[in-house]
Amino acid sequence: MLQKINRYTHGFVAIPVILACREKGFFELLAHESPLSLEQMVKHLGANTGHFQVALRMLESLHWLSRNEQLKYSLTSEAAIHNQIPEDVLELYHLPIESYLQGKQEKLLGRWIDRSCQLWNLDNPLIADFLDGLLLIPLLLTLHKHNLLAESEEKPLFSSLSRTVQEELGNLFFRLGWADLKPGRLTLTELGQFMGGRALNTAVVASYTPMLSRIHDVLFGDCLSVFKTDNSGHESHIDRTLNVIGSGFQHQKYFADLEESILSVFNQLPLEEQPKYIADMGCGDGTLLKRVWETIQFKSARGKAIKEYPLRLIGVDYNEASLTATTYTLGDLPHLVLQGDIGNPEQMVLSLKAHGIHDPENILHIRSFLDHDRPFIPPQKRNEVKERAHLPYQAVCVDGQGELIPPHVMVQSLVEHLERWSRVVTKHGLMILEVHCLEPKVVYQFLDKSENLHFDAFQGFSQQYLVEADVFLRSAAEVGLFPKLELSKRYPKTFPLTRITLNYFEKRPYKIRNAYLSDLPALVNLEVQCWSEHLQASANEIRRRLELNPQGNLVLITEDQIIGAVYSQTITSTEVLENVKYEQVPSLHTPQGSVIQLLALNILPEFQARGLGNELRDFMLYYCTLKGGIESVVGVTRCRNYVNYSQMPMTEYLKLHNEQRQLLDPIVGFHVSGGAEIRGIIANYRPEDAENFGMGILIEYNLRDSALHPLGDRQALYTNSAVSSSVPTLPATSATKENKTVAALVKECVLKVMGSQREAAYAPEQKLLDMGLDSLDLSELQTLLEKRLGVNLSGTFFFQNNTPTAIITYFQNQVVQEKQSDLASPVDLANEINTLENVVNQQKIPQVTRVVTEQQGRKVLIDGHWVIDFASCNYLGLDLHPKVKEAIPPALEKWGVHPSWTRLVASPVIYEELEEELSKLLGVPDVLVFPSVTLLQIGVLPLLTGSNGVILGDIAAHRCIYEACCLAQQKGSQFIQYRHNDLNDLAEKLAKYPLEQVKIIVIDGVYSMSADFPDLPAYVRLAKEYNAFIYMDDAHGFGILGENPSSDMPYGYKGNGMVNYFDLQFAEDNIIYVAGLSKAYSSYAAFLTCGDRQIKTNFRNAWTAIFSGPSPVASLASALAGLQVNRQEGEQLRKQIYHLTRKLVTQARAIGFEVDNYGYVPIVSVLVGDAQHMIDVCRLLWEYGILITPAIFPIVPLNKSALRFSITAANTEEEIDQAIKALEAVWVLLQKEK
Repeated sequence: MLQKINRYTHGFVAIPVILACREKGFFELLAHESPLSLEQMVKHLGANTGHFQVALRMLESLHWLSRNEQLKYSLTSEAAIHNQIPEDVLELYHLPIESYLQGKQEKLLGRWIDRSCQLWNLDNPLIADFLDGLLLIPLLLTLHKHNLLAESEEKPLFSSLSRTVQEELGNLFFRLGWADLKPGRLTLTELGQFMGGRALNTAVVASYTPMLSRIHDVLFGDCLSVFKTDNSGHESHIDRTLNVIGSGFQHQKYFADLEESILSVFNQLPLEEQPKYIADMGCGDGTLLKRVWETIQFKSARGKAIKEYPLRLIGVDYNEASLTATTYTLGDLPHLVLQGDIGNPEQMVLSLKAHGIHDPENILHIRSFLDHDRPFIPPQKRNEVKERAHLPYQAVCVDGQGELIPPHVMVQSLVEHLERWSRVVTKHGLMILEVHCLEPKVVYQFLDKSENLHFDAFQGFSQQYLVEADVFLRSAAEVGLFPKLELSKRYPKTFPLTRITLNYFEKRPYKIRNAYLSDLPALVNLEVQCWSEHLQASANEIRRRLELNPQGNLVLITEDQIIGAVYSQTITSTEVLENVKYEQVPSLHTPQGSVIQLLALNILPEFQARGLGNELRDFMLYYCTLKGGIESVVGVTRCRNYVNYSQMPMTEYLKLHNEQRQLLDPIVGFHVSGGAEIRGIIANYRPEDAENFGMGILIEYNLRDSALHPLGDRQALYTNSAVSSSVPTLPATSATKENKTVAALVKECVLKVMGSQREAAYAPEQKLLDMGLDSLDLSELQTLLEKRLGVNLSGTFFFQNNTPTAIITYFQNQVVQEKQSDLASPVDLANEINTLENVVNQQKIPQVTRVVTEQQGRKVLIDGHWVIDFASCNYLGLDLHPKVKEAIPPALEKWGVHPSWTRLVASPVIYEELEEELSKLLGVPDVLVFPSVTLLQIGVLPLLTGSNGVILGDIAAHRCIYEACCLAQQKGSQFIQYRHNDLNDLAEKLAKYPLEQVKIIVIDGVYSMSADFPDLPAYVRLAKEYNAFIYMDDAHGFGILGENPSSDMPYGYKGNGMVNYFDLQFAEDNIIYVAGLSKAYSSYAAFLTCGDRQIKTNFRNAWTAIFSGPSPVASLASALAGLQVNRQEGEQLRKQIYHLTRKLVTQARAIGFEVDNYGYVPIVSVLVGDAQHMIDVCRLLWEYGILITPAIFPIVPLNKSALRFSITAANTEEEIDQAIKALEAVWVLLQKEK
């Protein structure tokens, strides 16, 4: 539920900013004049430059703004929702919640709760959650403050509150899924307990309510008046007490990890060489110092001899009140407190000497979350400011007057700040916990998983100087401060972003900084010294690298001499390198890439024996790990000594090892010892490299794979020890991995998230929350499981499966199915998972996540490559039909793009027209139209079963049905799955429940992957025997199958669905019939009927019917027009589909393929089998110009990979012939691979 917490806190900050900008005319300005620069907008709106830039960054992070290369802004389509945000919502900042809970202002929240329950009359769930944040955060914090979320048998939830308040809060909590009605009482669900227990996660953002209440002044008015401090030190923009409480709550997990670094120091021998003092700059109330003392005393070798080797704590803070609090906290512990400024560490050393500490070299310095909150000191080194001016820093920092501090100026100020500290850092080093901002594109990508949207904004508004984690690291390295990588931590641990770092810095005799154009002569000299002439990069090539990717090139300096350099660029994927030539490499650079390619790493020969190459490599890898949005680091390297072994193939040479079990070749071994894997050999990569016969060695450092050594987690990555067992036979995709059962994989993922400090708390039957996992941990665990098992999990997964054992059981019973019925063996699962990671996570299949730029008939243009589209499900081809397209403009003219009434209030008449036409086609009294099948399922299924019903679902039913069943399960229903189309298994499960209990049998009409369909008459007989209803989702059958099938019309007539195909009755046969219009009718809508005239009365109360707006006008119009085309041309279209499908199926079977298809419905699954073949197969199809849907786990069982063709009436005979020709080539390829 980190997603919800983040959305609430995002909204708490974003909504007032959006409203202030709207009131000032910002959106109107950009709607009429764009793109505009910051300066142009500031002039037009009278904005405070710095604060306004913070707002622009936030809106860009929401993807409401786009920024071009000239740094000018334009609105995106997503910003249009700003007009629907209610102006009065800011009243929620000032509601007297305390008084309300005391019963003095009953019904205070009633109208707000009603609006929340109606999703604020929006069809945008994100913004609805944003608005909920303004209501829920103050409410949660007040309930938590007064312990009103506690419950017991003697004291039910909210029982101490007035009846009116109980009813209002009960309604709200029930709607949110936080509470359930049990006999005679309201009780928190596990989700509700989780949210209540994490209320303080919202305290920091809530502490900025005074500032956010005056955000208009911050942006456009007298910003100085917002940030006043009175004579007693009270700050007007923040509730400092609430801020301290919230910060303390959130920081505990990071302090726990700090203990590991502390113990690494205080367990070292001899004890006399350990620090004599620990100094905490910005000590606050002394809590961290006390915790550090207790860690040393009770867990370290030093603690056992603390009398013989005493330790003194030093609390330093600028605030006198903090020093008083620290004195109280530390009590009788040996300590000293003194006033000090983080910006002047040398003065701190002088003050320590004045207090009798004359050996500052024996101090271990620590601090937490302070460097970004230091006073701004303008940089003094003007030349360095000028040098870094061309670097594209992204941080937004505001000075005390509300003006923007140029990013390069702020970074230089940070460098000089750290340089001052480098002069006082001792042999014992400096431990820093720090928080960082993220670039807008990364914030948007991880909007629900990261706090940065709101955090970066309120920190920026309040003049705190966040920089990205990689920028902070580089700034420290510029002054010779480097982290001990084996002790470094980053948070989150598993996402390609870094919000918080824990670094244990030490002073080293070299520095690393960005390479500048002024370094060009030294860089050319490096090339000359390190490479033979024909392999040297020219001066122009080096210049191009520096200009193209200025932050991606680093130099290593000692004694003012550049002795090493590393160059890099960002590319889209590793795969783009597999057939590239050296001269083509520069063209692969793209600023939006998620992979960093190392171009070269050079160390002057006379310094190579000092291990500086390893240091530069490791620093670069850690830097890449911290850089937002980066998944892996790759390179194309060469062998130094292959020329001496050229009688053997390169693949065999790369397996040779020396007596120390290190790779024999020193260059390739250099990379492998640093954690790289050999991905393959690139033939003819660099013909001029005669010693390697033109071959290049493709290597990859996977920064996110838990099977490798995560940066900062395992010291092994930073040693030169050989990893010979991981060198594969080439070509290869990954190192050999140990086979693991499902249980082992789940345990590994849980322990990785828990970390070494908490692993002792692991217990298979223990709840994840009770083992100490918080919302961020659960989000990371979800990501790890999704990656390792190749699945997508819902946001509430861990509330349904809240122990390791429950998670294991889920995957064994629900995911790993053979033909959706038999469990695969655990060892098979592990092997298949490894294959899956290679296929999916490395994104080698060309038919995945592509962008179409043009369409002509059923051919589409992707990356300049025309392919035939067999991936869309527009079966009748109505998406391209002229009559359908012609129907849309008149409807738009009449109704606009999207009347946004909720259907509870009103609907455009075309809704009723569509429902009437569908009723006529189906032969039923009425239907109810929803915006989509997914919204229909999640609204209707929980309504059907209530809190005591039973859903029996076919294991192969569509994913949206499964999610709806899980939602019903949360509301109290039982959800049981049975084997696919197995009536005996279904009957056995039905027999367990009383006849009078509500039972819903959930099936698909046509199953979307296997193209088979159920024996519906047999299901009807079984349902009647056990007094059950049948709930059928006929998304892929409606429009294709219909009444009175015959040899002339095998699909039947009219396309009016599976019930009519089998000549059954809706009401009499207890069938609840659901279908989407997005397939055959190419329209965004869905409908429900059960043959009952009361259909709208019975199901209009489904919450997704009440609270969702209507389908887009274009979809309603296209659906109506499509139904007219169906009446006039439908039978001919279906004949065409049948003919084309039958031809493809029969020819594919004749070639030798096993084909899943029943009745020649237009879904054709050509089985490939083993997932490891899918890469080559899909690439071959791509070469033949064929776009299909690759069916891989978890869409299909693990060893049933297939090529899914969707046939439409818009396909041609020639296109089918091309598909058959491609399948013939695939068959030949598969026989060779066997």
